[in-house]
Amino acid sequence: MASPVRICARWYQGRFVALSFARYNRAAVQRLKDALSVRAYDAENKEWLIPEWALEDVEDEFGLSISVAGRPPQHLQDPRYSVLSVCRDAPDCVLKAAYKALAFELHPDRNGGANAERMKQLNSAFQAISKERGF
Repeated sequence: MASPVRICARWYQGRFVALSFARYNRAAVQRLKDALSVRAYDAENKEWLIPEWALEDVEDEFGLSISVAGRPPQHLQDPRYSVLSVCRDAPDCVLKAAYKALAFELHPDRNGGANAERMKQLNSAFQAISKERGF
């Protein structure tokens, strides 16, 4: 019988949560990938980086209650980054993943143009950030 999955979580650069598997199998990793549209993998620390708001999806997928170690740092949020629901210190891969997931979710072809204004804000914020960071 497979051992139950155990997930450790800690705050990572503001509004991100770094998840690491203390006990897992390949199926558990695949379930995490399938459950989250916005994620990035930090190979150096062997952690999955997810936005704070996606933690509930992980809990639902695995049937766990995950408590995050430490406290999130309090800092002023740049409004461009708030549109993407990420903090200013977020790695480029997390920014790109957040943009892709939100663009897919808010695209006017998917919802009949209901979120057209929010989509414009998302595009302008991502363009400004990508220009600033040079990607």
